[in-house]
Amino acid sequence: MPNNNVFNPLSQPVYTSNTNTYISPGIVAPPENNAGSTGNLYNAGSTNSTTLGLLGGTVIATVQLANPAGSGKTLYVSRLSGGITVSLNLLSSFSGSMSLSANGTLTSPTTLTPVNSNLSSSNTSVATVRFSAATPSGATH
Repeated sequence: MPNNNVFNPLSQPVYTSNTNTYISPGIVAPPENNAGSTGNLYNAGSTNSTTLGLLGGTVIATVQLANPAGSGKTLYVSRLSGGITVSLNLLSSFSGSMSLSANGTLTSPTTLTPVNSNLSSSNTSVATVRFSAATPSGATH
């Protein structure tokens, strides 16, 4: 599996910055802790479910994140996870993978609403999040 280094230069692995106000013991908190406490951490997700035939097949779940022009915000992705639900027949097989791509166009997208992780915050996300059950066209990996 290639290390595409989403946040850092190609010569460096993806890392978490340690913010520590104490000398010992060390306290490690990911950046999303502060974003969550200020009401600026959002979640959006979707799943694609299907039943595969005897020969198996392909299931695609594409989630697109966009920062609208003029939003005045910088969006950071702190975590990516995904899931595909598949019912298999006796002889069918299935494998899943996740890939990151940029600048693609979605076929028949549906809009997802980002949910604020701080349930006491009334902040709303400026991000546009969309889902499609098809591979994006024109995307670069």
